[in-house]
Amino acid sequence: ITYKLFSGKKGNLYSIKADLTLIYFNNPECNDCGVVKDNLAHSEVINDLLNKGKLKLLSFFPDKDLSVWNNHQADYPSSWINGHDSKGEIVKDKEIYDLKAIPSLYLLDSQKNVLLKDACFEQVEVYLKSINN
Repeated sequence: ITYKLFSGKKGNLYSIKADLTLIYFNNPECNDCGVVKDNLAHSEVINDLLNKGKLKLLSFFPDKDLSVWNNHQADYPSSWINGHDSKGEIVKDKEIYDLKAIPSLYLLDSQKNVLLKDACFEQVEVYLKSINN
């Protein structure tokens, strides 16, 4: 995955250095995405791991209409990496990730191996709690 930030800076999944990376595929105008975003933003375990630097959260907008993404920059925590598909829907077109629907969460280890695929928020939180204790 290659992403572009609101600032114009580009990055890729392998440049994210952390024990764990949580990819949150979403659209800011999707109601279910908003619920998941709020759950992620208020999760004690996620915020603890983010603060410790053990987890990085990549909020990824996979669609082409960047006006939607641009209009909602202030809605995301500043501790998250908030990017869009810099190559214009390549993640969806090439089926790099199995995005049956959004929101979708993928938890990756430090080598970017998938630990949880298309997981719900509760699964991610339970997993993170089990390894954070």
